[in-house]
Amino acid sequence: MNSGRHQKGAGRLFSHRFRDRCVPFSIGAFRATSLKGWRPGAAFLRGRAQEVVVINGRPPAGGASRVTRALAFLTVFLVGLTVAPVARADPIFITGGQIVVGPGLNGPGTIGLIGTRDFSVTGQLSGAGRVDARECFPCEPGTAISLGTVWTGFDLLATVAALEGTLYTQVGGANSPNQLLVQTAGATVAPAFGTSNQVTLTAPFSFEGLFTHAPDVTGPTATETLFGSGLATLSLVRLPGDGTVPDLWQYGSVRFDFASTAAPVPEPASLVLLGSGLALIARKTLRRASK
Repeated sequence: MNSGRHQKGAGRLFSHRFRDRCVPFSIGAFRATSLKGWRPGAAFLRGRAQEVVVINGRPPAGGASRVTRALAFLTVFLVGLTVAPVARADPIFITGGQIVVGPGLNGPGTIGLIGTRDFSVTGQLSGAGRVDARECFPCEPGTAISLGTVWTGFDLLATVAALEGTLYTQVGGANSPNQLLVQTAGATVAPAFGTSNQVTLTAPFSFEGLFTHAPDVTGPTATETLFGSGLATLSLVRLPGDGTVPDLWQYGSVRFDFASTAAPVPEPASLVLLGSGLALIARKTLRRASK
């Protein structure tokens, strides 16, 4: 599938957005899109798409047999999740560490995170990453300030990651198979002025990311999903007015401290319920297709 394109007649298009990047999923024609081949800067996270199953409620050429095979595979796959051991497909929950963005509108930062599955990442962040709080330059009391940030690709400097005992010494850049995309989300409000010329605000934040890795440049890649949350600390500096222009706030720095509590993993019973529901849908769809 080419970046920014989707085939006509593929049904409704849904996207899960990572800010400026998104992964397309098609409903009407089931489309399974892998993240192989993703490179930073792509408008879409590219991958090979395979289209099967039912298009707008009708089986494709070939009759109900193709529908039967596809739906059977989907059902067996989901039910298999309930009996398979926890493996590489498990998401990584960030359980500690910090992302720190230095002072100034182009100030660099640092990243140091640890998580489940023996995951860790350390490195430098360039000043070119997206930091929404820098838009407070300046801003008035009562202004909503986003705590959204995004870093990927060339935003990562001297970044090293580890996962389940394997060390990845080159993460980011143009030619590395190992890539990291991280983003935070949250918000706070610029306060009223007091006696201090600097104020520190705290607010909860959420975190999402992707880690794509390969043993070497020519080897196959795998993509891990990252999740986390914690407490953000935003520093604002007071800009005194001149009698005509009022006092204003200006961005100083921001730090994201990750909480140690990982989000719960779905219980096997929940997966059984999901598999049973999809099996029922499969049977009903097959009956309609055979008529």
